[in-house]
Amino acid sequence: MAPFVCPDHDCICTRVHQGIVSHGYSTKAEVRDVDTTSEALVSACRFHLDFSQWAAVVEDPAELELLAADLIDTMVQTASQHPTGTVLHMTFDRPTSTWLYTTVTT
Repeated sequence: MAPFVCPDHDCICTRVHQGIVSHGYSTKAEVRDVDTTSEALVSACRFHLDFSQWAAVVEDPAELELLAADLIDTMVQTASQHPTGTVLHMTFDRPTSTWLYTTVTT
């Protein structure tokens, strides 16, 4: 997950998300139906943000809770638009400041 992107146009942060469990980077994500709650996902995301570079960006640590909730909400909304098993490729569109997701055909 990438809540922010830096101003460096050569940085990979505009082409990848970071896993909240794996902490690895990927240019693709698979839509999955997971046996968990929104609260558990937000908690995992919050824990991830605590130990990432994003923790240094916010002025108040409580902002991380809101950021985690927003990130998970956005991910759930994005995933809900695609059937389970769909692989999505993500890129950040700087002019609109939004993430774009395209379906990867296999």
